[in-house]
Parts: sequence; structure tokens; C-alpha cells
Amino acid sequence: MKMNVLNFLFALVALHSCCPPWQDCKEPVPGPDSTRFKDLPYEIIWQTPLFRDTNYSITDFKPILFKDMVIFGRRKGRSKSVQIVSYDKKNGDRRWEWEEEVRNLNFTDNYLILNDTLVVVSGSQIYLIDMNTGNTIYEINKRINEAFVPLPAISSYNGRIYHSSERKFKDSLTYIRSVDLKTYKWRTEVIDHVDSVGDLLSVYPPSVWLTDNRDTILVSVKRVYNYENVNRRFCNLISYNITTDTVLWEKENVDHVGSITESPRIEGDRIYFIGTRDVSCFNKYTGELIWKTHVVEDGGVLLTSTPIYTRDTIFLLSTTEDVTALDKVTGRILFNNKCSGNGHYLTLYKDRLYRAFIEFDIIDAKDGEVLLNIKYTHNYSRRTAGVWSNGVTIDPETELMYVEDGFFAMCLTIPKT
Repeated sequence: MKMNVLNFLFALVALHSCCPPWQDCKEPVPGPDSTRFKDLPYEIIWQTPLFRDTNYSITDFKPILFKDMVIFGRRKGRSKSVQIVSYDKKNGDRRWEWEEEVRNLNFTDNYLILNDTLVVVSGSQIYLIDMNTGNTIYEINKRINEAFVPLPAISSYNGRIYHSSERKFKDSLTYIRSVDLKTYKWRTEVIDHVDSVGDLLSVYPPSVWLTDNRDTILVSVKRVYNYENVNRRFCNLISYNITTDTVLWEKENVDHVGSITESPRIEGDRIYFIGTRDVSCFNKYTGELIWKTHVVEDGGVLLTSTPIYTRDTIFLLSTTEDVTALDKVTGRILFNNKCSGNGHYLTLYKDRLYRAFIEFDIIDAKDGEVLLNIKYTHNYSRRTAGVWSNGVTIDPETELMYVEDGFFAMCLTIPKT
């Protein structure tokens, strides 16, 4: 009898080791009739484990829809391994996987899609990935020198990728680097210098426009920190003519120095700039300030990875858990309402804003009213509860939404409000 019990216990251990949690095993999916989650406002179309060899993971960017696929980007816990996985958007079958060890754990949530190419960055490492196959087309691994603090941001214009400059201690120069996507040849522009000892400069990737005579104009954000003089901190907006190597105009002290990750946005004859607490609008040709709106009080910082620009409105989230809408013509605040959390992404679909970070909100885009709040996902782990992760993507053809919770990539119906 004792032997039978031991054999039974050994069998259980063997089975568990063959199928540990979240490794090659799909755990049962609690359905709408679950005793823990009752009356779910959405239907589960499909879900699949994000990784076969990890537990809870960290979002790198919100899901990307591409042809008949949906693409998720994840980092495996605290490791340096980043994985991008493509699924069939109808049934969740894996199409391809891309994985890389990255030097910088601040793998970007700012990506670019250029034709069929996904461009992602980690510090000075930039990867061009074929979105049809998951194969690396080209890896850019170029530094100006060894003394640098990389910034995870990129922009593009007319067949070139612009990467943020290297920030170099006790150096008098500021750089913008760009690479031609046909020849993969680099070009480094020296756009400015400093006149104070101890300044540490950082320049974010520019927005670009062409003059009537085809001069190339870069519009970028320059932040200056000074570790010898704490009062010397400022953020300037620079319009630089690459063709003639001249500064077209420079607006000083446009905002407090802070977590600025968004390139200036050029629309028509205007430039919109989102700072840490203020949103500003400038004339593209002269740099003249058209309007400036104070959005977040001291102590709150705008999460600049979240702006949504429509024809008439700018939508923002802040770390004070506010969702804000600004009129693009006048800068007037249309609404500034509390939601359940900040996150890094807003999604606008029809007349609703969707936000998924810890909790899931559906917000009326007309007045900012929270129409629905869902506190938990239907998934849960034996060790850690699954929570809504960073971003929602909605397919306009099927009106299905794609989201994840740290364990599963999921396809769900849009919750009704």
C-alpha cells in the first residue's frame, strides 16, 4: 500500500515537471460562467500563452495589426531577452517569433512601421524586422563613441530613420544620427553646441519638413541638464536647416525638463509640442507661439507616449490618472477627467477611448466620462493575478480587440457600454 502511494506521488511530480505553469501548456480558460468572474461584458474569441518558457512578462508595445496577423512585443521578466511574436488574428495560431538579447532593458515602446518593416530600438541597437516572416532584415549597432546614454526613440522621413543623439558628458556637441534605408549608410549631424561647463544635452529624434526650395528642416527637442548648476535646466525647441547648416529658429524654455519622449508633431503650418506639464503650438516657419496650455499641475508629468491627434483634438493621459482633450485650434481644454490609471497608450475607436493598464476603461471621447471600468481580466495564475496590460488594439474590420494580461495574448469582443 505504501509503495502504491509513493508511486502515485512520483507520477504526480513527473506530470507536473513535464507541464509546469506557463510552459508549453494552455491552462483552462475560465468562461463567462466562472464562479470568480460572473457576467463578463466581453466574449473570449481566443487566447494563447505569450511565452512557452517564462512567467509574467512586461509589455514593450501595444499589439500591432498587420494583414491577417496581430503582433505582440514582450520582455521576459527581468531578463534581457526580448521576444516579438506574431499570431493569426482569427484563431491565435503562432505565425513567427523573433527573439534577441538586448543590451539596454529600456526596449522602446516607440516603434515605427515602414511598409512591411517593423523598426524597434534598444539604446544604440536598432532592428529592422520583416513583418511577413519575422526575419531580421538589418541590425544597426552603431555608436558615436563609448561614453553615451542611449535614448529609446526614433522617427522617420523620406526613407531615413532618425535616431536620438548620443548624450556625452563634458562634450560641447549635440548630434542627430540618421540612416538611409536603401543603402544603410549613416549620416551624423552636429546641430548645436553648449556654452556652459557641465551641461548634458539630449536631443530627441526630429520631425522633418521641406521648404519650397527643397531645404530639409529638422524640428527637435533639446533638453539641457547641468550637474554643476541644478538651476540650469531648460528645454528648447530647435528648427534646424540641414541643407544650409543653420538654425532657422530656436525657442527657449518651452517647458520644464522632464520625461519627454515624443517628437514634435508637424501639421500644416503648425508644430505641436507636448512637454511634461504643458502643451504648446508654434508657427512652423517662424517659431512664434500660437498657444500654450497648462494641463498638469506641479507633481504630475504627462506621459508623452500617449497623445492621439485627430483633425480637431489632442487626447492625452497623465500620471495623475487624468484623460485630457485639447482643442487643436485654440488649445482650450475640452475636458480633463479622472480615469482608473495612466498607462502608456490610449486607443481611439469611433467615439470611444480605450485604456488598459491594471484596470480597463472605456471612455466617452466627447466628454471624458468613464462608461465602463473592468478591474480584472478573466485569467489568473496560481502565483500572480493577471491584470490588464499596456494597450488595446481594435480591428476595424471585425470590431474585435487585442490585449494581454502578462500571461496571455487575447482576442476579445469589445465590451458593451
